[in-house]
Amino acid sequence: MILLATPLCNYGRGFCLIDIGTEGLCRKHNISAGTFYQWKAKFGGLDVNDAKKLRHLEQENAKLKRVVADLTLDNVVLKDLLSKNW
Repeated sequence: MILLATPLCNYGRGFCLIDIGTEGLCRKHNISAGTFYQWKAKFGGLDVNDAKKLRHLEQENAKLKRVVADLTLDNVVLKDLLSKNW
């Protein structure tokens, strides 16, 4: 059961919770059910702050991987140049 907060209720100010189900939620946000379940598995038990930290760490990890790849390429080029007899 998926509950969605919506302002379309007649109970005064605030939001009502309605059950739209997984299919309705995916249709509303234009994502596939597979994507929904992958996100649910990855972010299901996280708070908003934890999800932000995870995203920041993933971005930092990708940046560090690019740095390592660049340095490895530089290292290979230098070794190739040094191995040639000038």
